[in-house]
Amino acid sequence: IERILGSISDDVDQELKFKISIKNFDEDAEKFILKAFNEDPETKAVMMIGEIGGNAEEDAAAWIKANMKKPVAAFISGQQAPPGKRMGHAGAIIAGGKGSAADKIKALNEVGIEVAKTVAHMGDTMVETLKKAGIYEECKTC
Repeated sequence: IERILGSISDDVDQELKFKISIKNFDEDAEKFILKAFNEDPETKAVMMIGEIGGNAEEDAAAWIKANMKKPVAAFISGQQAPPGKRMGHAGAIIAGGKGSAADKIKALNEVGIEVAKTVAHMGDTMVETLKKAGIYEECKTC
């Protein structure tokens, strides 16, 4: 988390609201979390962090397109993982040609969400997302 927050410009207010693994919840967990951010008047934008395996990020992309009023940027971990490779836990297995980083990035990009290439690019990706949404100045610190 420190590396992520450290990669965001010092000019942008940051607040960590959730640190949660949606892999441990039912299929609607990511929608519940996104809905909470969407309805929170103090949240200006969302950085969604996902990982290879499963289809939660693809489902979230569809929900974001249909419902989200706030800008979203993303990062998908495991982008360098080879297909079929176990990456630390059962939920991070790319199986049956589904759940790859490329699939997730494509789904997110198709709904207008910019995806950071690496953890180090998350800050820049969020700043660009804020600028595209026209709220960068609003998010700068005093």
